[in-house]
Amino acid sequence: MHHRVFVDVDGRTQFEQLDLAVSPAISSARCLFASRPPGAVQDWHNADSAMFIITLSGEMEVEIEGGRRQRFGPGSVRLAEDTTGTGHVSRVIGDEPWQFVVLTLE
Repeated sequence: MHHRVFVDVDGRTQFEQLDLAVSPAISSARCLFASRPPGAVQDWHNADSAMFIITLSGEMEVEIEGGRRQRFGPGSVRLAEDTTGTGHVSRVIGDEPWQFVVLTLE
């Protein structure tokens, strides 16, 4: 399942399901392959810019305001658009590194 992480009209970060089958063609400005170790946590932050984050292996979890959490495993796609607002926390869960690709959008 794929998700969008965005800021609503009240400035709060939210989750919504994302249907990539009906999305228009999207161009990427930059591609980055990266890895984070098990247990890594990035405390409250916003996305630097709109980006797709594709999990290759491992598992991570995003927490938004109010304690809502969503897990992302291998093959999952997340569109991070919460460049303002309350932001989110990212955690690597499990005992293997989280390997991922970031596609920064133009």
